Amino acid sequence: MPSLGLLVRTLSQYDPGQLVNYAARRMARPKVDNRPAPPLRTRGGAFVHPILRPYYETQAGSFRLLNLEYSVTGAKPWHPEAPMLWLYTLHYHEALSATGHSAQQQAFISHWIATNPPPAGVGWHPYPISLRVVQWIKWLMRGETPPDGMIHSLATQVRYLTQILETHLGANHYFSNAVALSAAGFFFGGEEAESWRRTGFAILTREFPKQYLADGAHFELSASYHGLLLESILDLENIANAYGWDAGRPWRQALPRARHWMALMTRPDGGYPQFNDCARSAAPAPGIIDAYARAIGLPEADQAVPGMNDMAESGYSRFDAARYTAFADSGRFGPRTQPGHGHCDMLSFELSVDGKLIFSNTGTSTYDRNAIRMAERSTVAHNTVQVGQSEQTEIWAAFRAGRKAHITGRRVEADGVSAAHDGYRPLGISHNRHFQFAADSITIRDELIGRRLPATSRLHLAPGIVPVTDGADIVAGPVRISAPGATVRIADYEFAEDFNLRVPAKVIELGFTGKLETRILLT
Repeated sequence: MPSLGLLVRTLSQYDPGQLVNYAARRMARPKVDNRPAPPLRTRGGAFVHPILRPYYETQAGSFRLLNLEYSVTGAKPWHPEAPMLWLYTLHYHEALSATGHSAQQQAFISHWIATNPPPAGVGWHPYPISLRVVQWIKWLMRGETPPDGMIHSLATQVRYLTQILETHLGANHYFSNAVALSAAGFFFGGEEAESWRRTGFAILTREFPKQYLADGAHFELSASYHGLLLESILDLENIANAYGWDAGRPWRQALPRARHWMALMTRPDGGYPQFNDCARSAAPAPGIIDAYARAIGLPEADQAVPGMNDMAESGYSRFDAARYTAFADSGRFGPRTQPGHGHCDMLSFELSVDGKLIFSNTGTSTYDRNAIRMAERSTVAHNTVQVGQSEQTEIWAAFRAGRKAHITGRRVEADGVSAAHDGYRPLGISHNRHFQFAADSITIRDELIGRRLPATSRLHLAPGIVPVTDGADIVAGPVRISAPGATVRIADYEFAEDFNLRVPAKVIELGFTGKLETRILLT
């Protein structure tokens, strides 16, 4: 049984209003409303084909998602013994984004309706409903023929969603609930559909100022979640255009900033830097999302400029030199009310040279509550300093956190970033780090103020880069690393290439006490 202190700390992560809403929702029993669907709204404009995804059925009833394959035709259709994230992704119905599979997609929808009666199973959780509602609407709006019962099921799902909105979780889940209600309010006509749209718009109007920071970042500080939510905003823009909606759009003010932030947080290889929860399959690549934005008539997004590009509110900095791009994290752990996607990555960094990833945080391969999940969120998995075996932030379970580190000082100049955090305050230590950027080198200066305890600075190399010692230095691909006075150890780790895909790689561990200067020179 959890202690009173643990319960108080857990509850303190939520706003009082969230807890009240959650308690009320738990006491109420959602009802399945099987009334006929509202009429469809007449469309007055063009609908641009949304972002494509692969059709992931490998054979009849067998699906490969997130690098794992399961059949949905067994004893529990659509609910195999798979990880929860896999099941959620299956029930999102992203397979409907693919083209050239109309017959299979109709069968896919019909089979889901027949074997997922409301409200049983994962498919009737609010988040899968939200993403699936939007996928169904986009599939229908591109001109596909609905199988029997699809329109009725769609309305039933939306009505059920209105009763189970994720006010207790907030963040991207609640945001996605609102996107689904807004999309359904456009797709259907009549007063009931208009009430869905008004509810969705009201939530978005409240949530945009909360969830989108002044620099354009989504406040959970995950680049791939930012991309996923940006895609959903663009879907609403696309749908609103198709229905000729001109009475205001709650997302319009934040959209240019959100696109600019995504442009800044795009690596030279086109991927997302791996701070906090971030995985290749979590969202379309930034370039694909940007192309979609331009296809629906939005202007070019502002891009990174040479030199320093600082994102002050989210705490990320990007420095572009002729041959390299570096990202540094001096931002907070995450929003107070939703720590689920935060990692112990304060003052970590990533580096690409000549367009190729060299140093990266470990990444995210699972959301399961297991040792891998704990390790990937831990300090040891990031390019930062660990004191002894202590953690910057206390990581709990798969999506929780206890005592959190805080940034206690931050300064950004034209060629450098300085910051400190108090994550080691139980040890009586503050960690200060300074990044100095030059044309062909990066110097990292670490100082542990307070007690003198052994510490380790880690540099995780991307897969395929094998470091070798050269005198007192280490050569790793196109860089030479020197750290005078440090003990050097080269170890193995597993890089999260994607969900459920971990590949071997090397990490350089630099042991020190008090102060350390690490110089990374391009060769």
